[in-house]
Amino acid sequence: MTYTIRPAAPAAAAFTRRGRPGGASNIHQIQIHATRGPVPMDRQVMATENWFSQQPDRGGWGASADFVVGPDERAGGAVVIVAFGDPIRTFGSWSAGYGSFGATREWGAAEVGLAIEVAQPPRWDGTKYVGGDSDEPFTPETVDAVAWLCIELNKRLVAAGGRPVPATHIDYWDQLRDAPVPRGYLGHVDLANGVKLGKTDPGQMWNWPAFLSKVEGAGVPKLSPPVSNRKAAMSAWGNGVEPLAQTAEHDRYEIKIARTDA
Repeated sequence: MTYTIRPAAPAAAAFTRRGRPGGASNIHQIQIHATRGPVPMDRQVMATENWFSQQPDRGGWGASADFVVGPDERAGGAVVIVAFGDPIRTFGSWSAGYGSFGATREWGAAEVGLAIEVAQPPRWDGTKYVGGDSDEPFTPETVDAVAWLCIELNKRLVAAGGRPVPATHIDYWDQLRDAPVPRGYLGHVDLANGVKLGKTDPGQMWNWPAFLSKVEGAGVPKLSPPVSNRKAAMSAWGNGVEPLAQTAEHDRYEIKIARTDA
């Protein structure tokens, strides 16, 4: 199946973007996020567009992700793919930023990766939809659309002088600048930034082997994943670093304790 990638609404001016240093040659990853808003499944895309257009507290950078994918009531419930800019030239600077040590030692994850927000059915507590972690499965149609988008993005990367993202799941990346950036797919939970923020998306309902088989089957190469150092990273949190505090009003994060011995 072929999809149409449409620009986000409101107008693109609401989704200010930073220029991507290095362009296509600096894109090594595709990072998967989940929407998880407290609205019905077919309103997740619309709610995400609205949320991204109202982010003055983010320094005016607007949308975080490069794309959002999911069923949309405005399209009769069909799955749509919405773009928040040209991901080869620009990036959403707060989709996934730094881990514990900041810009001098780490890559901002969004600088070297394409960010896709995937609509996940929200939890229903018996009276209302509840945002946040969800144990509801992603719809097959949504997963198929994300796989199609990834294949299309790889084509665009090659056409722009970059390299395709290999069909490999990276289960943890420390984001440190003193080592090569691993190439592959990962969730927000798999980033040092996600560990810092306590992120869980896309979660256990995202079937990595099944998803990657769809991408690999389209001719995208598969590489052996790098050796994971997630255990060591998680251990560090018990030795001087605590998760960030989150305020309910603006979804802002503040560092409570910062490491000073590394």
